[in-house]
Amino acid sequence: MVMAVSLVLVAGCSSSGASEKAVASSTTHRTTTTVPETTAPPTTLPISRAPSTTTQPTDPSATGKILMIKLYVGDLDEAQTFYGQVFGAKFALAVGPTAHIMTFPQGGPGLVLLKASAEDEAKQGGFIVQVPDMQAAQARAIAHGATKQGTFAGAPSGQAAKSVDVLDPWGNQVELLQVG
Repeated sequence: MVMAVSLVLVAGCSSSGASEKAVASSTTHRTTTTVPETTAPPTTLPISRAPSTTTQPTDPSATGKILMIKLYVGDLDEAQTFYGQVFGAKFALAVGPTAHIMTFPQGGPGLVLLKASAEDEAKQGGFIVQVPDMQAAQARAIAHGATKQGTFAGAPSGQAAKSVDVLDPWGNQVELLQVG
């Protein structure tokens, strides 16, 4: 996950003095960036997107957006310092004594730091997907091989919310969150 974030950060950066030309092909969805010859390493990465070979969902409610990324950490204060110093993340909200939310200065998904307990030892990282109908999203996830974990219902900062955690078939945790 850290590598993916690093690649996104690198892909989002560009050289301020270089003139770049982007060429996109509509048949392959391939975007390339031409950088003038120089001895400096390139500051952008070519992005290639293959045409989708999967079928689109037939259920119109099969929708969601990544809201937050969840990480299990040994010490909340140390993790806040790390993500603040390395990425400029800022503390936003404590959701109880074992969960803190941080935001990034350039936007994007929030970061939820969870104080790991003995039961969390085998958990991987995870993310939160905001969905319009938690029950329907849970049913689709289970039908496609996910296993249900815990649930949550409450009103952090006065906003009513409910969620269910599922493990995808590879052990990654996905929280399906319905707000309101």
